[in-house]
Amino acid sequence: MIDRLQGRLRVSRTAASDALVGFVFLFLTIAGHVLVETARDTLFLSDLAAAELPRAYFAIAVLALGVTWLSRRAALVLPRRRVLASTSLFGALVTALFWWWTAEPRPQVVFALYVWAGLLATAVTVQFWVVLGDRMAPRSAKRSFAFVAMGGLLGGVAGAVLAGALVTEIAARDLLLVGAGLFAGAACVPEGLSRLPQGALTAIRRQMRRRPTRDAFRDRYVRSLLALALLTAIATTGIDYLFKSMAQSAVPKESLAAFFARFYAVVNLLALLIQLVATRPLLQLFGPGGTLAALPSIGVVGAALSGLVAGIVPAAVLKGADGVLRHSLHRTSTEILFVPLSGGVRDPARALSGSLGHRGGQALGSLLILGALALALDATQVAIALSLLCLLWVLGVRRVREQYGARLARRSGGDARRSFARHGSRASERPSEPGLR
Repeated sequence: MIDRLQGRLRVSRTAASDALVGFVFLFLTIAGHVLVETARDTLFLSDLAAAELPRAYFAIAVLALGVTWLSRRAALVLPRRRVLASTSLFGALVTALFWWWTAEPRPQVVFALYVWAGLLATAVTVQFWVVLGDRMAPRSAKRSFAFVAMGGLLGGVAGAVLAGALVTEIAARDLLLVGAGLFAGAACVPEGLSRLPQGALTAIRRQMRRRPTRDAFRDRYVRSLLALALLTAIATTGIDYLFKSMAQSAVPKESLAAFFARFYAVVNLLALLIQLVATRPLLQLFGPGGTLAALPSIGVVGAALSGLVAGIVPAAVLKGADGVLRHSLHRTSTEILFVPLSGGVRDPARALSGSLGHRGGQALGSLLILGALALALDATQVAIALSLLCLLWVLGVRRVREQYGARLARRSGGDARRSFARHGSRASERPSEPGLR
């Protein structure tokens, strides 16, 4: 099997073996996350008011920064491969404990479960891509990461289908135990990764001690990318809140688990199809600027309809579009925006976008929702405000697209289209983080 994969990917045997290990790890991790997510959403909306969601979002955003810091500190002492395995195993144990604690669910336990589920999969997948990237040269990574990411997309579909089948036979909280089992299985997989020589480990730890993000922040284009990441996170946090608050009012408690399982199955399946069939043709047809505007444009219309039309359908379509596009077409388009940056700036810029941009935007989004609740805005007013925010998001995309074109033209001697054809299409092979909400 390794020989066939090696021939298909056109990489070394070691790289092919690492890619297969990565595929299996990501499949198990995302499948486990979807099961835990289904149980989490069901228990939260059954026992707590949707108004508690923004507090959970804020807690996830703040604690995620601490988890990232702890992961970096651990990787300075232990091999990253072992840190990844330990994180997965610890996640399985804590998730199993939540299954025990929710036998008689208390509000504080259900709230903690929501935060925990949001932290776990993100911490594991971020560590995973770093560990895999340590082991592959850039050429091997470009040829292998699309295959590895497919494991996550398939895991998202499999986890949702399994959740849908199980909720007809077991209680929603029992999905936590199944998800914990998948995380425990994933914890055994990193042992199959290739070992790094001591010299490579020393170089990685030396690089980790550097702090190049300050220099990257001085770049005007990087600051625009950071602002776009903030807008994206604020808007998608609002979309998630709108959808789940509508679900709580429209779906009976006893049907929530089946509803979320079916919803996530459809979303993950469509995300898989978009990534397989449509991402590259759409990028070649419209370019990253055009494809990047798709999600916020849908947000403008979908949020407005959610405010004007009664029922959960508009909010579900909006959340579905977010789930389908954000981890396929939108994520790939975002990756292409980093192409014009030099190698020394590109990675720190991505780190800024992922940490300060995503988590900072999530925190700001949660505070804005809390402000709306304090002002006693109803669902219609919140939806209209979200539509206006998505319009601002569209304008942010337009601004970044102009800067991207100018920067790319300078880099390629005035021919931006030629440079995109050479570099941008490769970004469609870079990994996404499917199924993480």
